[in-house]
Amino acid sequence: MGLPLSGQLGLLNNLKVQVQDKLVTALIDTGSEVTIMQAKVFDSLQVKPYVIKESLMHGAGRDMQMTCRITNPTLFRIDNLLFSHQLYIAPIDCDMLLGHDFLASNNVILNIGQGYMSINDKTVKLVLGGETPSAKPFVNRITIPTSVVVQPNSVMRMNCTIPVQDNDFVIEPNSKTILLIPRSVCAQGQSPVVCFMNVTDNPVRLPSGIEIAEAHALTVIESMDDPQEPSVGTCSTSQQGTSPNGTPPKQEDQTNHLQELFTTSSQDLIID
Repeated sequence: MGLPLSGQLGLLNNLKVQVQDKLVTALIDTGSEVTIMQAKVFDSLQVKPYVIKESLMHGAGRDMQMTCRITNPTLFRIDNLLFSHQLYIAPIDCDMLLGHDFLASNNVILNIGQGYMSINDKTVKLVLGGETPSAKPFVNRITIPTSVVVQPNSVMRMNCTIPVQDNDFVIEPNSKTILLIPRSVCAQGQSPVVCFMNVTDNPVRLPSGIEIAEAHALTVIESMDDPQEPSVGTCSTSQQGTSPNGTPPKQEDQTNHLQELFTTSSQDLIID
């Protein structure tokens, strides 16, 4: 079986795995035939899985071998998915390796370019070893699933494709198309609906899979608490019959047509 060198472990994609009360970092390794847990992690478990036997594990290089223990199928959790899988316990440098046996038995589909894997109809985000996602905003590509043509001087809305997002995110258009795309905010896990505006006199075709925008993770969405300023065309009245400077309004300040309108509308009023 192929085992990665310890100096290369940080270059692999990883995810979080819950084993009993411990949250460990598991590396995705298609070169390893089996799924391996670090011996120190195994020994720290409160309830240790039953060890069937001891064996000898061979690496890809010459004279690369180490002793290991093989357990009964052991329960562990990825996100909200529960798995039961046999583990090999060995003195490796990382917490855990998800090997080819686990990936194949669960029909895992890896998308290395966009950083996620699909397992049991669920999408799980992967992190490249050495990255710290909380240190900087996470950016994902937004693509379209099928080819479309936006007609001249028209608007089209379309459900687009994006890897799973752990945060709310804002859609930022890029410069790869002449179409206008407004910025918008989407909730965590929401499929982005992107609006395409063609303000030209020619149809614009977008091929399938083209990147039309980026999803930038949001951590805080602030509301505008400032008082609303009157906009152009907004009418307002002074309180208690006073002018803006606090003095009673003068008759000559009112325009003639407003005075006539007031007089006409009040002629037939009945005073109680």
